Amino acid sequence: MLRISKRNKERLQEVKKLDVFPKIADDCKETSTSGGTASITAFILITIMVAMELIDYSFAGVKYNYSVDKDVQSQMILHLDITVAMKCRDLGADVLDLASATIDDSRYLTKEDAYFALTKEQKKWWKKFHNIRKRANKDSYREVNKILQHPLGLASSMPPRSASESNHPRDACRIYGNMPLNKVAGNFHVTAGMSINHPMGHAHVSDLVPRESINFSHRIDLLAFGVAAPNVINPLDGVEFVTKITDKMYQYFIKIVPTKVKTHFVEVDTYQFSVTEHFSKVDHTKGKHGVPGLFFKYDLSPISVQVTEAGVPIGQLLIRLCGIVGGIFATSGMMHTFSSIIYETLIRRKRLTANEGIIAEGK
Repeated sequence: MLRISKRNKERLQEVKKLDVFPKIADDCKETSTSGGTASITAFILITIMVAMELIDYSFAGVKYNYSVDKDVQSQMILHLDITVAMKCRDLGADVLDLASATIDDSRYLTKEDAYFALTKEQKKWWKKFHNIRKRANKDSYREVNKILQHPLGLASSMPPRSASESNHPRDACRIYGNMPLNKVAGNFHVTAGMSINHPMGHAHVSDLVPRESINFSHRIDLLAFGVAAPNVINPLDGVEFVTKITDKMYQYFIKIVPTKVKTHFVEVDTYQFSVTEHFSKVDHTKGKHGVPGLFFKYDLSPISVQVTEAGVPIGQLLIRLCGIVGGIFATSGMMHTFSSIIYETLIRRKRLTANEGIIAEGK
């Protein structure tokens, strides 16, 4: 056992010779106020930089890839929640598309009498939602880029009315639900009069609706396509238009882009879209033809978008942290050394000047 111990000591001595970090005896160390200040500053900078790096690591970036849409599914879902300032009995809603399909609202959508004017609590919520929407619009698709910031269903979570605020007659119609659409260009519209189908197409019986009752002031709480993605604020969520003109036609031209979202928390196939608005007053005497109402004319893009989280590997994070710690220590040591040399040089010159002055006075 004694021989083994000696061999181990000899090996340890050989290992000590390979030490590239020589130790300085405490008696040979000289501390200073400037050195302590530089050390404290370095530690503070290291703490701040490391914290910033960890925060940046926790918020992964987003990577976009584009390809031809290869999804062969023939349908997608329309999620809808809008309020129109007309009685439900005076409104009709349906879908026409290029596949010659007509989808009646009575099968998939619910119409219920509602109030168009908001209460004080609802107005506060509406203002808060619009502030979030303004921040969201800074991104091309916030919607995915900020996907973890706000709860799901934010656009349709308006607080309900209290019983005391629901005494007067309801003057609006809320249309909401989920409707399957064919994946071809189409037109979802809400116009005056119930819709009827006939061999030549379909029509809305608007002659039975009093002209003074027609008002297409509307508020869109939710309009989305495909599977509902968490925390997505769509371009038309929160849109509201109020008018006193009876013959107003609101047209929304929608371009839908298939989108696959994949993060650490969610993986979903959905759709994002862009909107172009066009509003006009129908006046046949002036050549401005059309039908008063809301028209959502949609078309699909052949290009799909894949959105994935581009996380930083843990190895790259460790390299950055090592670079921060080592870089700040090395830089602070060099700056302290240079400042000490400059300080000592100035002190020596000052002393030399003072000595020369004393010698000159002695002479």
